[in-house]
Amino acid sequence: MNQLFKIKEYREETWALILLVISGIYLFIISFISEGLYGDTDSIAHYNIARYAFKYPYQLVNHWGKPLFTILSAPFAQFGLQGTIFFNILCSLATAWLIYLIAKKLNYRYALAAIPFSLFAPIYMIHIFTSLTEILFALVLVAAIYFFLRQKNILSAIIISFIPYARTEGVMFLVIFMVAFLLVKKYKVIPFLLTGFIVYSIAGYFHYKNLFWFFTAMPYSDKGSELYGSGSFWHYFVRFPELMGIPLIILAVMGLIVLVSRLFKDQKPSLSPEWITQYYLIAGSFFTFLLVHSFIWWQGMMAVLASHRFMACIMPLGGFFAVIGLNMLMTLLDKRTWINRPLILAIVGIILWMPYYYHKIPAVLAKQNQVMKATADALVKLNYKEKKLIYFDPKITFFLHEDPFDQSKFFFRLQDSRKPEQFMADSSIMVWDTQFGEYQKKIFLEDLLRNPHFRLIDGFVPDRDFRFSTGQNYMSLIFQKVPVEKYQYEWITLDSMDFETAETEERISHLTDTIAFTGNKSIRLNPDWIYSFTLGRRIDSISTAKKVILRARAKVYIPGGARPDQIILVLSVHQASGDIFRYITKAGSYFNPEPREWFEISTVTPLQTDIPEDGTVKLYAWYQGKEEIFVDDLILEYIPVNE
Repeated sequence: MNQLFKIKEYREETWALILLVISGIYLFIISFISEGLYGDTDSIAHYNIARYAFKYPYQLVNHWGKPLFTILSAPFAQFGLQGTIFFNILCSLATAWLIYLIAKKLNYRYALAAIPFSLFAPIYMIHIFTSLTEILFALVLVAAIYFFLRQKNILSAIIISFIPYARTEGVMFLVIFMVAFLLVKKYKVIPFLLTGFIVYSIAGYFHYKNLFWFFTAMPYSDKGSELYGSGSFWHYFVRFPELMGIPLIILAVMGLIVLVSRLFKDQKPSLSPEWITQYYLIAGSFFTFLLVHSFIWWQGMMAVLASHRFMACIMPLGGFFAVIGLNMLMTLLDKRTWINRPLILAIVGIILWMPYYYHKIPAVLAKQNQVMKATADALVKLNYKEKKLIYFDPKITFFLHEDPFDQSKFFFRLQDSRKPEQFMADSSIMVWDTQFGEYQKKIFLEDLLRNPHFRLIDGFVPDRDFRFSTGQNYMSLIFQKVPVEKYQYEWITLDSMDFETAETEERISHLTDTIAFTGNKSIRLNPDWIYSFTLGRRIDSISTAKKVILRARAKVYIPGGARPDQIILVLSVHQASGDIFRYITKAGSYFNPEPREWFEISTVTPLQTDIPEDGTVKLYAWYQGKEEIFVDDLILEYIPVNE
């Protein structure tokens, strides 16, 4: 790289600092012009903890919040979310600087490349613009490796001792570094690996009343796969092209080949700090982290979701391998100096482009964030400050610019999710959403709609509908607690069909009087007739209100042999041209029906009655199985939303 810029050796660090400053300005501009957020809800949750840590000191030892991240980012968080992003930008620049110094110390000619290689792996770069802990974790790990290489072993041990408080799985690196100190016979350094544990055990004792709170207050469930499931051991491996970027992977693989080949030539195993740094601390840390996370996801342990962002923790180490690969490539082309400059520029340019290929940069407002921002705006109109507010998605208080830990106003948890009305004052407002309300808190929408203690007053969906993993379309709904003696609300029937008759002989032939939920007949669905009859209505004729909450439902009977996941209730909104504008589905399996019993399948969605112009709404049942099932009482109904 110094050949590229024609710089002398003593000036290389100056160019490195210039690269860091340029990179920092570039990253800050992106963060400033981004409308949306990377990292989603977890990023907001970490920001909230850091933002209010000085007001609520117990948050400084919040286990889930990662105490090291909290204490270091809290001063920056006082300036808002951009403050914590700025903190992560500083951490990323410090990490890149240290990777450069490591490469330079190990005599790699193109060490300057470590800076872009460390910063611009796609998964790493986008998580710089968050309040997540992976960027700090990478800095702690790289700093400990750097000081080990410089033989400042006590400082290295002290730094790495705090890594479990940046991310819990950092515990594994205490063992890795202990072995490293044993290899270089620095036995007296090993007790310093307990520094972080001792400091935080004492600090947290005043809140947890237990010196071993790191273990006893572990926030990760022992139910394992029951919460997030499990998956392939190779989950992360097959996604590395999008996580690291193809150019960096190619260079990193070349670098690893170089390291392995040297074992049989000029760098045979030794106990020198240089050899241990490259072959054990860097390579060992990279692959141990990758393999441990792969194993945890494969086995469904610790209720940990296979989040791609975890790999950001080790991407700077991958950048180091890429530096070695670049040195190998330039060595092969050493006699073709005319191609070196354009080739290096092309490689760096492609690496800078890869994050843009895989992600939207600057960040746009994600679907869930659109919904929560709209919900927060509606809460302002509802004068939420005069009522108790119960919510489950941390983004609500973020968009309201409120203190989420003020329990005189806001509540994040319920005493009993099966009885959400308990200990809730009348007129309290509860914001339910598909991800946190239903999936995590297990507050099911159908139960809320039947609960006489709650009145549904508003709801929001993203610009484009999508279905969450539970089978429920993503949305937020605003409920208000009401006295039980007052009927919660009355659904207004828009249209219904009881399948007692039909217009044509062909349709009549698919009606049956062998079984019915109400009346004498139902419709039989089978491979020869997969759709029920359709209810339809122009949306501008539904209500004079500009917005309604629309509910579609039907009764279904599944004989033995048929599968409930193959009967689907479809609610669609069409443009005047006939093109589909919205498409909402709900499978029968969502309701866990008993065989040979009637059950209700239903779906709910907020609907604008003027969008699209001259649009229509349609409702029907769709059967995808090979057996036969029966459908009765197709109903379309609504509640007007008061603006």
